[in-house]
Amino acid sequence: MKKIILSLLLSCTLCILNITAYSQCAMCKAAVESNASSSSQAVGRGLNDGILYLMTVPYILLILLFWYFFGGKIKVFLTQFKNIYPNVN
Repeated sequence: MKKIILSLLLSCTLCILNITAYSQCAMCKAAVESNASSSSQAVGRGLNDGILYLMTVPYILLILLFWYFFGGKIKVFLTQFKNIYPNVN
């Protein structure tokens, strides 16, 4: 019980605090600032594509890990469910 209260208190404290984090690398920031004055959209699109690529890879890995560990259990559950409720599609 003590751990739950402590974790809730910590979570609430972290949610209330508004800390700004600048998590952009120096080279990306320099590339965007140098091309911000010109009307070139190619650099911004390239950075956005790179961010999307870097964002999707961990999700794909998590899905594959989930499927590896729980894929067999899901199949067993579905076959048992179909045996119990045969009229459900």
